[in-house]
Amino acid sequence: MIKRVIRAATAALGILAALNACQQDRTATATPDQVPDGYVALRFDAEIPAMQEVVTRSVDPDGNGVQNMTLFCFDSFGLFISTATADLSAQSSETGTFSAVVPENTRTIHFLANQNMSEFQEDDFRSRSEAEVMSVLEGSSGRMIYWARFACAPDDDRSIDEQLAAAGNTVEMIRNHARISIANPDNQWLEVTGFVPLGKDTRQLRRCRGTDRAGIA
Repeated sequence: MIKRVIRAATAALGILAALNACQQDRTATATPDQVPDGYVALRFDAEIPAMQEVVTRSVDPDGNGVQNMTLFCFDSFGLFISTATADLSAQSSETGTFSAVVPENTRTIHFLANQNMSEFQEDDFRSRSEAEVMSVLEGSSGRMIYWARFACAPDDDRSIDEQLAAAGNTVEMIRNHARISIANPDNQWLEVTGFVPLGKDTRQLRRCRGTDRAGIA
């Protein structure tokens, strides 16, 4: 009888040890890979506001949502360092969780989703300004482009991963589509056949407001 009790107790201890080993294996598997020296790891949620109806430009059904995301990293002087590709764990067409590894001297990041990077030669833009780098990018036809920008506070020495975490690890992205409305005068003498957004600053747009030439094509 005593021998049977000892055997049962030994078997129970063995099962507990095996379960503990399995738990340790799962914990080890969940641990992130070691980040290379000179880099920091980011993990963030991206949110995209609900889209308004757009009838001026067709979008392929598979062009909605985030298909991929590239991070453009800039240093404290606003000069381009490099890009990083974020790993995507999509939750819906309007939210997603991402992770990426960026240089530790990164102070500003432009988050760009669905951008065609085949024509972007990264080495040609080293140490260029944000305006020089971002202005040359063009979206693919029929695919939504989503964008957001995060910059470290100039008087805060914490790394960008710490500041992003302090901001809730969330970035709100905007689309490359805008909702535009045109009010036709009461006498309806204005026939709208289309419209084109002009590259004007807000002062010029205010001067044009109320005329029949304010961005009308």
